[in-house]
Amino acid sequence: MLSGDSGIGKSEVLRAAQVATADAIAPSPRSLPSSGGVLQRILLDGLGEVLAEDIRGRGGLDEAGRWLAEAAEGVVAKGGQALVRVVGQEVLAVVRGQLGEEVGQAATAYVASLKQAVDERLAVRLDNALDRGAAEVVLALASEVLEHLEPHEAVLAIDAGERLRDEDVRVLSDLAEALPPGLRLRVAISTYTAQHQTIIDQLTGVGSDVAEIALSGIGEDGVREWLQSEGESDDLVSDVTRVTGGYALHLGDLIAHLRGGGAIDDAPLHETFAHRTEDAWVQLDPNVAHHARRLCVFADPLPVSRTLEFLGIDLAEWGETQDRLKRARIFSVEVNGLPWFHEQRRRYLSEIKLGDDELAATCTDAVAILRDLTETTQRTDRLSELADLAIHATSLLDDNEQLRVAVGLDLQQLALCASLVELMEPKMTFPAIDGNALLRHTRQVFEPAGDLVQAFRELGSSSLVQVVEQRHAAVVAPSFNGLLVMLVIIGRAQRDLGRTPVPRAAGTVFETEIRPRLEPYLGAGYGIGHQRMANLGEQAVTLRRKLAAPVLVVGNRGDGPDLLLRGRYAGRAFYTHASFDSVEHRDEARERLDGLSVEIFDQRFEVTDLIDHPVEPVPSARFLQAAQRVLGKDLKLGHDGVSGKCDLASPISVEQRLSLRAGVLQVVRTRSSMIERYAVELDQPIGFLYFEDGDSIEIAEVIGGREDARPAPSVFSRPRDDPFEIYRIEELGDLAAQERVGIATFRVSHIPRLDDPAVDTLTDLAKRATRFNATQRQLVLTFDEADLQHRLIDAVNLRLEDARALYDSGVFGDGGKRPTALSHEVIVDPLPEAAPRLFEGRWWNGRVVVRAIDQDHDEVRLRISGQRLPDHLFDELPDDCLECTQGSADQIIATLLGYRDADIRFETK
Repeated sequence: MLSGDSGIGKSEVLRAAQVATADAIAPSPRSLPSSGGVLQRILLDGLGEVLAEDIRGRGGLDEAGRWLAEAAEGVVAKGGQALVRVVGQEVLAVVRGQLGEEVGQAATAYVASLKQAVDERLAVRLDNALDRGAAEVVLALASEVLEHLEPHEAVLAIDAGERLRDEDVRVLSDLAEALPPGLRLRVAISTYTAQHQTIIDQLTGVGSDVAEIALSGIGEDGVREWLQSEGESDDLVSDVTRVTGGYALHLGDLIAHLRGGGAIDDAPLHETFAHRTEDAWVQLDPNVAHHARRLCVFADPLPVSRTLEFLGIDLAEWGETQDRLKRARIFSVEVNGLPWFHEQRRRYLSEIKLGDDELAATCTDAVAILRDLTETTQRTDRLSELADLAIHATSLLDDNEQLRVAVGLDLQQLALCASLVELMEPKMTFPAIDGNALLRHTRQVFEPAGDLVQAFRELGSSSLVQVVEQRHAAVVAPSFNGLLVMLVIIGRAQRDLGRTPVPRAAGTVFETEIRPRLEPYLGAGYGIGHQRMANLGEQAVTLRRKLAAPVLVVGNRGDGPDLLLRGRYAGRAFYTHASFDSVEHRDEARERLDGLSVEIFDQRFEVTDLIDHPVEPVPSARFLQAAQRVLGKDLKLGHDGVSGKCDLASPISVEQRLSLRAGVLQVVRTRSSMIERYAVELDQPIGFLYFEDGDSIEIAEVIGGREDARPAPSVFSRPRDDPFEIYRIEELGDLAAQERVGIATFRVSHIPRLDDPAVDTLTDLAKRATRFNATQRQLVLTFDEADLQHRLIDAVNLRLEDARALYDSGVFGDGGKRPTALSHEVIVDPLPEAAPRLFEGRWWNGRVVVRAIDQDHDEVRLRISGQRLPDHLFDELPDDCLECTQGSADQIIATLLGYRDADIRFETK
C-alpha cells in the first residue's frame, strides 16, 4: 500500500514505481471509479494489460487464445468455477482494446477451444456489486496465465484505493494472503479523512503479506531542484516548502502561479483539496472542530504550553484533540516538529469556515498571545503573522488609532517607520533623527520603491511620529503608544519589505556582542550610522568628562585609554567608542573584538575598523610641505601652519577643478598610513558629482566608491534650502549601494576662481588632521642626538617621496618641477651636560644644527637656538633646502617634522 494525503503525489509515485519495475510485467495503474470499486473488474482489467504487454514483447498473438483457454480449463479442472471461461473471454477483450481487432481471431479461437460453451449469463457477475467468487476466479486464472508469461511475474497497480467499498476492503484483505505466486498488488490509498484511515488499518491488520509505505512531502532539496528546473529563485525554497508541505500537487500549482507573476501569499485555494477538507471537517466531533477553528488562524503551531493556554484545555484533552485531527487529516504535516494543518486546509478553514465575528474575536485573542510570546522570548520570527492577525482584530483597531494607522501604512511609510524602530535608542540625548539620515537608512536597508520624501511628509501628519521641518533641516521622532504598534510595524516589514527591523539595532548589537567583550570599562557610546574616527575620538573625550574619570584631561585633549570601533550589521553602519581605566583593560578588549564576525538574529555583524585612542598625532602639514617642495614657493601658510594658499595663472572649469581634487585625494589616500587616513577622513574612496547650468553650480562629495569627478543628471538640481538635499542627491545621482554623499555645496556666483584646487584640497585635509590631533595624546620628542637625527632624516625623505607622488599625479599641471634628492645630512650638536629641563614648551639652552647640501654642493648651515631667530636668516635659504619658520627651537623642529599643530612635549636626555 502507498498511503498519504490528497495531493501529496501518490499517483505519480505509483506510476513511476510501475515504470521502474524491471523484474516483472507492470502495466500502468488503474484508477477505481469515483462511484466505488468493483474489485473483480479492476483485477481482470489488470490481467488483460499484463497479457497485452507480454504479447507486445514476445509476439505469440495466434497462440494467446489457445493457452488462455488451456489456463481456463486448468482452473475448472482444479475445482474452479465455470465463470473462469467468461473471465478469459473478458481478458481477451481487454487485450483487443490494447492491441487492436486482430485479437478478435484469438478470441474466436479461445471460444472454439473451450470444452464447454461460454454461458453469457455468468458475465453479469463481473460488473455487478462485489462478487467474492469472481475476484477469486480472476486471481486463479492469473496464476495459470503467469506460467505462460516471460517473466513469470506481474505487478498490478490500483490507484484511488480510498474508493474501495467496505466489502471490497474485506475481500482484498482476504485475497492479500492468497495471492498466487508471481503476482503482486500495489494500491495507492488517500488518507484525507478518518474513514479512509480505517482502510489502511484494516489492510495492515492482515500481517506481513501487506506492507505500507506512507508517502511524505517532497523535502527542501527536491523543492529546490523543482524550482531550479522552472527558473525560479532558490530563495523561495523554505517558503514554498512551508506553504505546500511538499505536496506535489500544490507544488506544481504554486510554481505555475509564481511563473505567472503571482506571489506566494496570494496563491489560490485548490478546489478539489478544499472539497476534501470539507469531507474531513464534517466528520469531526464538534468540540474537536471548535479547537481547530480557534487554531486555524495561526500560520504555525504555538508551543504546547501556549496552545493549552489559548484553547483553555489540559494536556490530556490536547493529546486527544491532536490524535483526532491527525486521523481526520486536518493535521497532516509537521511544522517545527509538531503536527499541523496543511496550509491549504488551514486557509480553507480560516477563510471559508469562520464567519466575520468569529474571525475577529479569534484574531484578537491570537494577537494577544503572540504579543506575549514575543515579549517573553524576544524572538521576532512570528511578527509577520501577528501583523496579519491584527488586520482582522477589529476590536483592537477600533480602540487604537495608531494600530489602525500601522496596519494601513503604504510601503514607503512602512519602511520609514521600520527605520525608526531601528534607529531610536532609549538613551538618546536628543530623541529625534535627522531626516536625511532616516531616509538614507531607509533606502539602504529596506530598499523601498517610490518617493520617500513625500512619504516622510505624509507620515508627519499621522499620529505615529512627530516631524519638524525647516529650511535647511528636518527631524523626526516616533511617538508609538505601545509595544503592539511597534511589533505590527516590524511584522509588516518582515512580510512586505522582506527585511526584519531590529528594535534599537545599535543597542542590540552593543548589548549582545560588544559589551561582554569590553568588560571591564568605564563607559561607552554607540549608534547606527556613518561616523568618522575624529568624531568618535571627540565623543570619547566628552564621555570621559561626563564620567569624571580620574584621568588627565587637558583642554580638548583626553589621555584615554579609549577604543574606537566601527562595523557593519546587515547593511547598517555601526559604531562604538568606549573608555577604560587602564591600558591593559583596553588592550584586552581590543584583542577580543579584533576580527569579530558573528550572527545576531540571523544577520551578520562584523567589525571593520578598530583603533586605540588616543594615538600619537599625525603630521598635519605633511602634504602641504610636499606641495611647497613641488612648487618651489611658499604656500603662505597661516599662523596654524596648515592654511595654505596658492593662485593659478588662469581660471579652469568645474570639471577640471574637481578632477584635480579627486587626484589629490587619491595620492594622499595611497601614501597615508591607516591612522592618517582616519585622521584626514580618507579611510574610504572619495569622488565628486557636479551639475552646472547657466545659473548655478552644485557639487556633491561622494564617499565610498568612485574616485573621480562626474557630471550629474539634470535632476540633480533641487530647490534652494531643501532640507532633504543630501538624500535627493543620493537617490538621483546614480550612486552605488555602498556610496553616500558627505558634503553638498551650492554656488550661484560665476566669478572665475584662481585659487589652486590642489592646494585647497591639501589645506582641507590638513585641517581635518588638526581636528583629529586635537583629541590625541602629546607627541613626546627626546632631544637625543641620534633619535632627533633619525626623525629629521625620515621626515626629509618622506617629504621627497610625497612631493614626487604629487608631481607625478599631474595635480599641479605644468607648475613646479619633479623634486630631486638632496645629498643631505643632519647634524645635532650635543647638549651641554648641565642643560636645563624644558619649561613650558621652550628650550632655553643648547642648539640643533640642520645641514643640507643643495645640488650645487653648496653647504648651508642652519643653527637653531632657544631665542627668536632673525627674519633675514630665512631669506638666505635656497628653495630646495629644508623648510623652516620663525619661532622657538621646539616650534621649528615640530615644523620640520610636519607637526606644527601637534601638542609636543620635548624631553632632554
